[in-house]
Amino acid sequence: MLALVLALACTGEIGPGGTEPTLDPGDPRLPSNVDEDRWPDLDGDPAVVRRLTRAELDATIQDLLYDDTGWTPAASFPPEEAILGFRNNGPALTFPPAMAENALSVAEEIARRVVSDLSAHVDCTPSRACAETLAREFGLRAWRRPLDEDEIDQLLEVFDVATEPTRGIALVATVITASFPFYYRIEASAEDSDLTSYEIASRLSYGLIGSMPDARLLDLAADDALRDPTAVEDEARRLLDHPRARETVARFHREWLHLGDVLSINKDPETFPDWNNDLPVHLAEELDRVLDAVAWNEEMGRYRDLWTTTTSFLNEPLAAFYEVSAPAEEWGEVNLGSERTGLLTRGGWLAIHGFDQTSPVLRGQMVREHLLCDLIPPPPETVDNVAPPPAPDATTRERIEARTGGGSCGACHSLMNPVGFAFEGFDAAGQPRTEEGGKPIDATGSFAGTSIDAFDGPVELQRLVAQSELGRACFVRQWFRFINGRREGPADLEDLEALLRVMNESDGAYREVIVAVTQTDAFLTRSGASE
Repeated sequence: MLALVLALACTGEIGPGGTEPTLDPGDPRLPSNVDEDRWPDLDGDPAVVRRLTRAELDATIQDLLYDDTGWTPAASFPPEEAILGFRNNGPALTFPPAMAENALSVAEEIARRVVSDLSAHVDCTPSRACAETLAREFGLRAWRRPLDEDEIDQLLEVFDVATEPTRGIALVATVITASFPFYYRIEASAEDSDLTSYEIASRLSYGLIGSMPDARLLDLAADDALRDPTAVEDEARRLLDHPRARETVARFHREWLHLGDVLSINKDPETFPDWNNDLPVHLAEELDRVLDAVAWNEEMGRYRDLWTTTTSFLNEPLAAFYEVSAPAEEWGEVNLGSERTGLLTRGGWLAIHGFDQTSPVLRGQMVREHLLCDLIPPPPETVDNVAPPPAPDATTRERIEARTGGGSCGACHSLMNPVGFAFEGFDAAGQPRTEEGGKPIDATGSFAGTSIDAFDGPVELQRLVAQSELGRACFVRQWFRFINGRREGPADLEDLEALLRVMNESDGAYREVIVAVTQTDAFLTRSGASE
């Protein structure tokens, strides 16, 4: 009996024609400097199917089971590979053996919970007729589309091998949730640029709330009402008021800005004796709270606020870290003053790189790649990319410039170093400093190869990024990648330009940018990924 479930669940018999997912793992580099440098390296990744990420799978299981206990079975699955920072890139979402080994046990636990609370899913008692009802109603929600009659018949065959009805119901639920259509978002009409309403419902729900379509979306899909862009816009605005939307935006921030790295920060105890292992958890929480406050500001959160806010949320240990008075409540709102203006002056972001000294190269690379969407080539394998050791007679800036300022290294480092030097007024633990080795800090820099003005320090750097066309273009590009689960391609250029217009016209309003992504050809059709 178990072998039958495994065979049906893992070979693809329950699914679209029994086929395995077809993904394009290629990552061709196309010519850069498309359209006046604004959209370099367009190279879209077409995908007809996309596996759910661990976060999406956990949210889907919780919503499918009406579970409010916070059960996260996907936490035991292997982590996804990040592509351009994001972990929901379709072609990178494979199904590794370790995940397959756990899939059946997760499905069996889902089935146990279904059987233990059957009335939450179907209005019937265990029987063959009840199994058919479960396949149609529970299956619709689990697979995010109606099952066809052949699929229903196959599931009833599974029920028929059971020795008693309750066991049969459990087997049907197991096969449904151990199958290809449960773990993958499938757009079966691959040869047609038109998406079905059910496919659009999944794009909306996973793009905006990171979970399965809710009852309203499934009802609209049943009426084929989601082919109308106006209906899609209405649903996008509704979903942004869903509790899971905040989780989705938080995930976007963490992946876009690599803030997950904060939790693994480690410092040399001799250089930073006041650093302790609890600080990374507090610093990560601070960033989450600041970003949440920016994005969900009641007056409409705006992109520029990321780089101009002086507001933070601190507990007692962080108040000591920032040397300010502790707030009255556990996590209270505090104004950190002009020195800590913008996200990039906060301890969590500053302390990500560097064990005993700062890393201007990595700080500069993060800004160029994540805020301006530049792609910095990796160093040749023969190059020693370990930072030069501290020296009492030279600042970090002087050592980095001497080592990387010329020769074969100079071309790439000229893009990163002058940006990273802006943060030298903060040490590797994110604390302010005015000198190093007895010499005054030089925090001047520039964005080489762009029209952005030179700057002095991180506050001015962030202001210029917020005002720049490159920064705004990168922000909409990052949202395009995140919601669509793929990198942009040449066919997406008009969509990106349209998003930038919305960005400018709305003064960078988060909600308007997110909704605008759902109105693009790339979102509403398959043409953006296939041309």
